[in-house]
Amino acid sequence: MAGRGWSRAVEKEYQALGGNRTIFKPYKQTANKEARILSNSYQVQTMIYFPLDWQTSYREYYDSMNEYQRQGKNEHDDAEDCTTAIAEELQKGSNYNFG
Repeated sequence: MAGRGWSRAVEKEYQALGGNRTIFKPYKQTANKEARILSNSYQVQTMIYFPLDWQTSYREYYDSMNEYQRQGKNEHDDAEDCTTAIAEELQKGSNYNFG
């Protein structure tokens, strides 16, 4: 499942868990994912702050973010792709409030 269908599934699950504060806005991303991740890695490192305990509280995410290889076989890159998308939005001046 990808794109709009994935967004609808995530939104449905979010609402089933009682969530009602997030707005889902699916969009089509046509740029090369690997190139986006690599070219925005500096912005991710300087613009996004992670919780102090993220290596234990978000183990799979932490491992994925820290084991990503510039060149090599990355089994998954969803964490990096989503984090890159957040950094791209921050560069546009978008405001986010988490908490």
